[in-house]
Amino acid sequence: MMSKQFFNKMVEFFPDSEMDYNNIIEEYGELLETVAIEDVLMPRVIQLLIENQEVDKLKVFFNYIEEVVNTDSHLKDILSITMMEKLGDNDDVLANAKKYELILFMKLYNFFYVHELY
Repeated sequence: MMSKQFFNKMVEFFPDSEMDYNNIIEEYGELLETVAIEDVLMPRVIQLLIENQEVDKLKVFFNYIEEVVNTDSHLKDILSITMMEKLGDNDDVLANAKKYELILFMKLYNFFYVHELY
């Protein structure tokens, strides 16, 4: 999977994010994946997790993230570190996230901490 496809899918999940992604491209001359995930995607995901109301949207989102992690090693590296770092900033948010896709978060969590050790 290409990063462009991934971010197009993220705009489908969060249509209001398109301008923010375009601003990153304008500022840096390209879509910096880590910046886009950390500054655009994750605040929206965290807000949904805090509100804990759009359960179906979160399930579909995390299922998609699992598909990406299982098929794209480049995005897996970025998502594993960036998502876990942002989700790990708040124990309640992380606990809510784990409800949606325990297997995915076990994979990301293990991947993240293995890399942190080295």
